[in-house]
Amino acid sequence: MAQQQAAQLALFDQTQEANTYHDAGRRGFFSLLTSKDNGDKRQSSHPLSEMATVLGMVDSTRDTWLSQAEFFRPNRRVVNLLRIGLMFVDLDTYRVPWATGRTPEEQAAGVIYFCQAEGLPLPSLMIYSGRGLQLKWLLDAPIPRQALPRWNACQRHLVDKLAELGADPAAKDASRVLRLVDTVNTKSGNICRVVHVQEEAGEPARYGVLGIFPSKKT
Repeated sequence: MAQQQAAQLALFDQTQEANTYHDAGRRGFFSLLTSKDNGDKRQSSHPLSEMATVLGMVDSTRDTWLSQAEFFRPNRRVVNLLRIGLMFVDLDTYRVPWATGRTPEEQAAGVIYFCQAEGLPLPSLMIYSGRGLQLKWLLDAPIPRQALPRWNACQRHLVDKLAELGADPAAKDASRVLRLVDTVNTKSGNICRVVHVQEEAGEPARYGVLGIFPSKKT
């Protein structure tokens, strides 16, 4: 079982991980944020159709972040949001006692236990960012910009529920960039990588947004 899981995770390079929530066949743009030698960051935006080519040219020795949403202009401001296909939470596990001394895989197991105890859907993907964990819940279908208030409410709910695990309250907006798989986190020297995939029928689990948002019924 461990060998099967390891082989499964090895399949998720940066392009394949991105393809779980970005679609090169759609119109729109994605953005990259990359560190420069002088410590500044360079942002660039590209058509979704060029994603495989662009990601294939990324320098893995530089800090690199990828937009989680798609935009109708080559600029990742929320006013340009076109759609977003996932929910996410950025856990700063290096800041909280429960994760001290635990490997990224052990931290992921702790997240699973916590979600089950709290009645939260299990993250489709968990990515080790080099210091913490990026949790991602893939959606059945992308959320259009018109539904952004509903998406924001779901994000707040997830961040609030996962606060004691180290959820970053500032990392919940639709314009957010998260570290790109297979690139270095220079703060730790560690490589960003997928550490857990929650499968359904051989594919990463996907959820309807109502499956994440708390019910209003008592």
